[in-house]
Amino acid sequence: SFSLAQIVLRVADTGLDVLGQTLKIAGVSDRVWRRLNRFHLTTSTIRMWGVKTARTDVIRKMEEVSTFGTVLSVVVSVKVLKEYAAWRMELWRRWLVLRRFEIALTFLVAVNAVLLAEKCFQYK
Repeated sequence: SFSLAQIVLRVADTGLDVLGQTLKIAGVSDRVWRRLNRFHLTTSTIRMWGVKTARTDVIRKMEEVSTFGTVLSVVVSVKVLKEYAAWRMELWRRWLVLRRFEIALTFLVAVNAVLLAEKCFQYK
Protein backbone atom coordinates (compact mmCIF):
# COMPACT_ATOMS: atom_id res chain seq x y z
CA SER A 1 0.00 0.00 0.00
CA PHE A 2 1.00 3.63 -0.38
CA SER A 3 1.32 4.27 3.36
CA LEU A 4 3.75 1.37 3.72
CA ALA A 5 5.80 2.83 0.88
CA GLN A 6 5.82 6.17 2.70
CA ILE A 7 7.08 4.50 5.88
CA VAL A 8 9.83 2.73 3.94
CA LEU A 9 10.82 5.98 2.23
CA ARG A 10 10.87 7.87 5.53
CA VAL A 11 13.08 5.24 7.19
CA ALA A 12 15.33 5.16 4.09
CA ASP A 13 15.48 8.96 4.07
CA THR A 14 16.50 9.07 7.72
CA GLY A 15 19.00 6.26 7.26
CA LEU A 16 20.55 7.97 4.25
CA ASP A 17 20.82 11.23 6.18
CA VAL A 18 22.60 9.53 9.07
CA LEU A 19 24.80 7.51 6.69
CA GLY A 20 25.74 10.67 4.77
CA GLN A 21 26.73 12.48 7.94
CA THR A 22 28.68 9.45 9.16
CA LEU A 23 30.55 9.13 5.86
CA LYS A 24 31.31 12.84 5.84
CA ILE A 25 32.80 12.57 9.33
CA ALA A 26 34.73 9.46 8.30
CA GLY A 27 36.24 11.44 5.43
CA VAL A 28 35.08 9.67 2.27
CA SER A 29 35.71 11.31 -1.07
CA ASP A 30 33.46 14.13 -2.24
CA ARG A 31 32.42 12.08 -5.27
CA VAL A 32 30.97 9.28 -3.12
CA TRP A 33 29.34 11.76 -0.75
CA ARG A 34 27.77 13.71 -3.66
CA ARG A 35 26.30 10.52 -5.15
CA LEU A 36 24.83 9.51 -1.80
CA ASN A 37 23.49 13.03 -1.30
CA ARG A 38 21.84 12.97 -4.74
CA PHE A 39 20.20 9.62 -3.92
CA HIS A 40 19.09 11.03 -0.54
CA LEU A 41 17.63 14.11 -2.24
CA THR A 42 15.69 11.89 -4.65
CA THR A 43 14.18 9.78 -1.86
CA SER A 44 13.29 12.93 0.09
CA THR A 45 11.60 14.44 -2.96
CA ILE A 46 9.56 11.31 -3.62
CA ARG A 47 8.58 11.06 0.04
CA MET A 48 7.54 14.72 0.24
CA TRP A 49 5.51 14.37 -2.96
CA GLY A 50 3.74 11.37 -1.43
CA VAL A 51 3.01 13.28 1.77
CA LYS A 52 1.50 16.18 -0.19
CA THR A 53 -0.73 13.89 -2.22
CA ALA A 54 -1.93 11.68 0.62
CA ARG A 55 -2.43 13.63 3.86
CA THR A 56 -4.17 11.07 6.04
CA ASP A 57 -4.09 9.76 9.59
CA VAL A 58 -1.82 6.98 8.37
CA ILE A 59 0.78 9.58 7.38
CA ARG A 60 0.66 11.12 10.87
CA LYS A 61 1.15 7.69 12.42
CA MET A 62 4.00 7.09 9.99
CA GLU A 63 5.74 10.22 11.30
CA GLU A 64 5.56 8.75 14.81
CA VAL A 65 7.05 5.49 13.55
CA SER A 66 9.75 7.36 11.65
CA THR A 67 10.66 9.30 14.80
CA PHE A 68 11.39 5.98 16.46
CA GLY A 69 13.37 4.96 13.37
CA THR A 70 15.33 8.21 13.52
CA VAL A 71 16.20 7.70 17.18
CA LEU A 72 17.20 4.11 16.46
CA SER A 73 19.36 5.21 13.51
CA VAL A 74 21.11 7.84 15.63
CA VAL A 75 21.79 5.35 18.42
CA VAL A 76 23.21 2.81 15.96
CA SER A 77 25.32 5.49 14.24
CA VAL A 78 26.76 6.68 17.56
CA LYS A 79 27.64 3.10 18.43
CA VAL A 80 29.35 2.58 15.06
CA LEU A 81 31.29 5.84 15.35
CA LYS A 82 32.33 5.00 18.91
CA GLU A 83 33.64 1.60 17.83
CA TYR A 84 35.39 3.15 14.82
CA ALA A 85 37.07 5.76 17.02
CA ALA A 86 38.14 3.08 19.50
CA TRP A 87 39.57 1.01 16.66
CA ARG A 88 41.52 3.99 15.27
CA MET A 89 42.85 4.86 18.75
CA GLU A 90 44.01 1.26 19.18
CA LEU A 91 45.86 1.47 15.86
CA TRP A 92 47.58 4.69 16.99
CA ARG A 93 48.50 3.13 20.32
CA ARG A 94 50.01 0.08 18.62
CA TRP A 95 51.93 2.28 16.19
CA LEU A 96 53.35 4.37 19.05
CA VAL A 97 54.29 1.31 21.09
CA LEU A 98 56.03 -0.33 18.14
CA ARG A 99 57.95 2.82 17.24
CA ARG A 100 58.64 4.28 20.68
CA PHE A 101 62.41 3.89 20.28
CA GLU A 102 62.42 5.66 16.90
CA ILE A 103 60.19 8.44 18.27
CA ALA A 104 62.45 9.01 21.28
CA LEU A 105 65.55 8.98 19.06
CA THR A 106 63.98 11.45 16.64
CA PHE A 107 63.10 13.76 19.52
CA LEU A 108 66.65 13.63 20.89
CA VAL A 109 68.16 14.30 17.45
CA ALA A 110 65.81 17.26 16.98
CA VAL A 111 66.75 18.71 20.40
CA ASN A 112 70.46 18.28 19.64
CA ALA A 113 70.01 19.89 16.21
CA VAL A 114 68.33 22.91 17.83
CA LEU A 115 71.07 23.21 20.46
CA LEU A 116 73.80 22.88 17.81
CA ALA A 117 72.15 25.51 15.61
CA GLU A 118 71.85 27.83 18.59
CA LYS A 119 75.56 27.45 19.37
CA CYS A 120 76.56 28.00 15.74
CA PHE A 121 74.54 31.19 15.39
CA GLN A 122 75.57 32.45 18.83
CA TYR A 123 79.29 32.79 17.91
CA LYS A 124 78.81 34.73 14.68
